[in-house]
Amino acid sequence: MEATDSPHEYYDYDESENRSSIMCDYSEWSPTYSVIPVLYMLIFIIGLSGNGVVIFTVWRAQGKRQIADFYIGNLALADLTFVVTLPLSSPSPA
Repeated sequence: MEATDSPHEYYDYDESENRSSIMCDYSEWSPTYSVIPVLYMLIFIIGLSGNGVVIFTVWRAQGKRQIADFYIGNLALADLTFVVTLPLSSPSPA
């Protein structure tokens, strides 16, 4: 690899010579296929029930709503949307 004279030219790296040092090989780590889906399922169940309780509690307390209640309700709703979409991304890392 030689340096170039122009500032707009780049080095020509050969990926085949440094492939083992650049790329991580996770093919031998088999717990990935069982740990990640189980972990996502636990996060989904706990997040769904916890955020559901928070949203229900904030919604039921109609008489004494404050700014903090509105903030907590919106935060729980945003977290709930993340938790609901989490199982959809489960197959991609595993």
